[in-house]
Amino acid sequence: MPFGNGVGEYYTNQFGRCIGKAAIRTHFENFWLQKRDPALILNVHYLTSEQIHVHGNTGDGQWVHCQPWIFNDGSSLLRSSRLNNLFRKENGVWKISRTRTENVFISPLPKNWAESIPSRSFLMDEDK
Repeated sequence: MPFGNGVGEYYTNQFGRCIGKAAIRTHFENFWLQKRDPALILNVHYLTSEQIHVHGNTGDGQWVHCQPWIFNDGSSLLRSSRLNNLFRKENGVWKISRTRTENVFISPLPKNWAESIPSRSFLMDEDK
């Protein structure tokens, strides 16, 4: 059964542990579908230092990511985390069976540092 959780001192009591597809889906729906002020208009994961190891029908992978968060009031922050995932092959299809995230750093960015960010994403709009 797939699960995901944040580990380490930063994630204590933040995301918890989600087990199963329904729990993971609910976590992301609560995170992304809630109205927030200021509204999050950009969140991108830039992955580096990829390592994937395949062991028959299972595998593991590690990444480091940098993640800018840009809000509609001009505020921003940059996060970096280590990701550690497990995979398994089911009926010929690779699936994520575990995701773990460990914070590396969080840093505020200067206000309005990104000059050409749209006020909202048309590609992420559910109505389009």
